[in-house]
This record gives sequence, C-alpha cells and structure tokens, in this order.
Amino acid sequence: MHRDQFATCPHCQSGLDPHGDRHTCGPCQGVWLSEPALLAVIVSVVKHDPPVRLAFEPATAELPQTCPRCATTMTAHRLYGVIVERCSEHGVWFDHGELTAALARAANDDLTKAPLGERIGRRWDRFMRYLVLKILHRPWEK
Repeated sequence: MHRDQFATCPHCQSGLDPHGDRHTCGPCQGVWLSEPALLAVIVSVVKHDPPVRLAFEPATAELPQTCPRCATTMTAHRLYGVIVERCSEHGVWFDHGELTAALARAANDDLTKAPLGERIGRRWDRFMRYLVLKILHRPWEK
C-alpha cells in the first residue's frame, strides 16, 4: 500500500508514512498495522505458545476514531491489556507507546509459559547483570 491509499492519521490527521508492513504517523508516533502483520510481529516475540489468531476483547474507547484506509469508525478492543482501535477490514491502530506495551505484555505472558528452568535462568541473568553493573559503578567510591 502506498501513502495515497491512506487518508490521515486517526489521532492527529497527519499523513501516514509507510515503513515495511506498518504505517506510522510522525507527529503523534501512532502505528497502523494490518492484522496479519500484527500477528507476525506478536509471533516473533512469543516463543513458547505462539498465537494462531489475535485475541481481541471488546473495550470502550474515549473518542471513536476512523480507519485511515476506509474512513469507517473503528471499534475499541483490548489486546494484551492495551486498548487499541480496530477496523475489521483493514487493521489495527496503536497510539504512541501502545504497540510497545502490547508486545511487552505478550512477551511477559510468554515468559510465564516458559519451562521453569528457563524462567529461573532468565531471572538469574538479569540479577547477575544488575550486580555487575552495581559493582562496576561502585557508587560508594565517589
């Protein structure tokens, strides 16, 4: 899809710029993804039990927004605890920071499904990095 196939950002009405499989808004930093592209991104961060379809739950939006492609009113949905706007025909709109939050929650949900040894290993690695940084930083020597 090219920029001229899209109207404007549903949040700030600026033009959307294509970046591979996503379209972004420079001024408000929102992101537009088709559902297949969004599913592919989520599957890339979820290693243990990747979803086969997106698990949208109904939600209530503060202000209804229009699809940047067909200009119909999008419906609010909750995806990994983040409220997003969705056009059932064309894709999902994420306001600034929402895509990152949804992916972080998807990865965190995935961590809870990981085998116990792997979960302990990841936490141990984080703990050791923390200790090394504290020792190397040595705030008590200043």
